[in-house]
Amino acid sequence: MSFHCSTCNRYYGSRKALQQHVRDSPAHTLSFYCISCDRSFKSEEALQQHLRHSTLHTLIFGCDDCDQSFDSEEALDQHFRDSHIHQQDIKTPLDVFFCSFPTFNYDRSLPPATSYASLQRHERWHRNSAMSDDAWAGYQLALESELRMWYGAEDDLTAWHALCRAIGIEPLPNTCCTKNTRQYC
Repeated sequence: MSFHCSTCNRYYGSRKALQQHVRDSPAHTLSFYCISCDRSFKSEEALQQHLRHSTLHTLIFGCDDCDQSFDSEEALDQHFRDSHIHQQDIKTPLDVFFCSFPTFNYDRSLPPATSYASLQRHERWHRNSAMSDDAWAGYQLALESELRMWYGAEDDLTAWHALCRAIGIEPLPNTCCTKNTRQYC
């Protein structure tokens, strides 16, 4: 039985001999290998450059709704978050909360606090009534879920900076503090 080296087209009498050849041969010093196209590179940087610039490896992340294409999954996710077209298609936690009141005319373009105040008037809730307290708790949960959905976890400073930029808070805080965002919720 013989063992074949496909790189240099040689045959060896044992697996161990082939492995030693691959390990020691100068022909095999190119150790950064592209699985997709069977090419080898002398450095990790050269392989990464090949993956970035080779048309064989360009992944396209397409939006099925508007036929736009992006070169990364992160860019596609950003498109979904920022595109007004797609925001209308998404049922957010606040949408679900407000739409659970069938006779309430919910306008998603209004700030959540404005919509909640309108809902209170529409439902004629009195402060500290059981219905008002239940609705407030549901609203707070929906608001928290919405913020987490769009801006990430509450202990993630990068997520908080994105939220602060979206609602116009400057300068950006050094901590994840909700004090500055309360007036917007």
